[in-house]
Amino acid sequence: VEAHKSLGSKESDKVQCSVCEEEAADRGCVACEKFFCDDCALAHRRTKRTRSHKVVGVAELKERLITKTPAVKPRSLPLCPKHQDELKFYCETCMYPICRSCTVLQHKDHKYGH
Repeated sequence: VEAHKSLGSKESDKVQCSVCEEEAADRGCVACEKFFCDDCALAHRRTKRTRSHKVVGVAELKERLITKTPAVKPRSLPLCPKHQDELKFYCETCMYPICRSCTVLQHKDHKYGH
């Protein structure tokens, strides 16, 4: 009987924020599959790499995760150590992978491709 009570209680439905691990989560990111409190959700929306992610309510993200079929996640490219941007280009002059910022800064007169 006690087990059924805990399953039906609102306390058992609470999810902790995946970032700060202090507050109860109110939202979740579909792309990252993480739960956020209000403050961390706001930070997630402001970050350049994650501002385009879809943020939904906790219940919706839980449902998506439960019913999700395993899918291959898109492989992200390594990040530039100087600019923290994806290494999408290859400098043929230096024979080194570079990011978009590198193409106009350190490698602006070099030959590069995708």
